[in-house]
Amino acid sequence: KIVIAKKATSLFKDGMVVLTGGGTTILELVKQLPQNIAGTFFTISPLVAVELAKYDNLEVILIGGLFSKNSQITYGGQVITQLSEIKADLCVMGTSAIHPEDGLTDTYWEINQLKKAMIACSKKTAVLCISEKLDISLRLRVCPIESISYLITELDHENEALADYRTKDLNIL
Repeated sequence: KIVIAKKATSLFKDGMVVLTGGGTTILELVKQLPQNIAGTFFTISPLVAVELAKYDNLEVILIGGLFSKNSQITYGGQVITQLSEIKADLCVMGTSAIHPEDGLTDTYWEINQLKKAMIACSKKTAVLCISEKLDISLRLRVCPIESISYLITELDHENEALADYRTKDLNIL
């Protein structure tokens, strides 16, 4: 996850408006950001907000709503309404499953709706994904693969496991 996080830091520039999901890979990414980075970060994860608060030049906005004890993120209609008011330069999220034909998928309806709203309010979307979650398709579709700007894994860009993803209109880091 550290390799994924280090690759993802190349996407961040000063002054950006960034939206993040939650999870261990996103937490690792936040720890890898340059100490002097400046910008605005919206997040649905209280744990991510606490890590982001360690950066002096970041404005951190925690989006509130129902709290998932399991995922450690906020979700629900109130969160989706707040997301609809954001115009983010970049959305960074983890995933349960990604497939070259089926795109980004999930198991839980509320999380599915949340991820759709996050993607909809962002110019670009980066999916941070350990290789074990590649080529998996779950029952609920979040978005087609073409809606994702960046797929970031711990694998080398030329790894055979990414062959089907390289044929898509997708930046692989």
